[in-house]
Amino acid sequence: MIKSAVYLLLFIVTAMLWSCESKFKNDEEKLVEMITDFHIAKAALDRYPPNERDSVYKVFTDQIFKIHGVTKSSFEYDILQLEKDPKNYQLILDKVTSKIAPNEENPPNETAQ
Repeated sequence: MIKSAVYLLLFIVTAMLWSCESKFKNDEEKLVEMITDFHIAKAALDRYPPNERDSVYKVFTDQIFKIHGVTKSSFEYDILQLEKDPKNYQLILDKVTSKIAPNEENPPNETAQ
């Protein structure tokens, strides 16, 4: 069940990243931050026993939406908009990758100083 939810979320995120024609309800940087948080949350789920993952996943997603002050519906809307634009999708994914795994080719994004 939790894997299905995670895959659905990743599909929605992927779908969102394909769109750029319509305006987003949230700014691009917020989307990058949220998608990054969802990837980190997914990785953290692997540390929980399988019988607890569904409830922990719900807590994680609720916290991510609360932390960023975004509703689930507005995030899903933005994901669907991103689905329509593969170039913007790739740009967003590159930014997420940079935040998750910085390296020489992909230096960390220095936002806090």
